Amino acid sequence: MRALWLNEVDAEGRVPLWRGAAGGKLLRANFEQLESAILARGCVSAEQFARDLARLDESDFRRPPPVMWAAWGRRPAS
Repeated sequence: MRALWLNEVDAEGRVPLWRGAAGGKLLRANFEQLESAILARGCVSAEQFARDLARLDESDFRRPPPVMWAAWGRRPAS
């Protein structure tokens, strides 16, 4: 934004908690796409991966979503 000659440039990030199934579809899609790569590294077993994936649907599960960023600036006075 400074490259666009704006003044008073600032930004903030927000991370509310997703509760229950909120956002679970997005995370599930990401994890399912990465499943073979994750299992190939041997960091978790297929059983642990399945348990963690099922946890996304539990009503008491809380998780942070990606950071939502907002940025702003002012045009210089003419």
